[in-house]
Amino acid sequence: MDEQKKKTAAVAAVLFHIQAEEEALMSSLPMPEMEVGPPSSPGMWHFSTHQAQMMMRNLIQMRMVPGLKGLHKSHDDIQ
Repeated sequence: MDEQKKKTAAVAAVLFHIQAEEEALMSSLPMPEMEVGPPSSPGMWHFSTHQAQMMMRNLIQMRMVPGLKGLHKSHDDIQ
């Protein structure tokens, strides 16, 4: 039994030493900081898409799109 207690104590001491080394290593490393950059701009594609949508709405309001002629009843179509 005496040998078993010595082996258990030796294994516990080695494990404690390994854990202490890992904790010391982790505390010595600098913590990575989150880099906050400037906010991203919408970019060229956002403005291009927005402009295309507005142009299409304008054409529809002026009833210039031939495929949509049946969707909107104008004064001339009612007669």
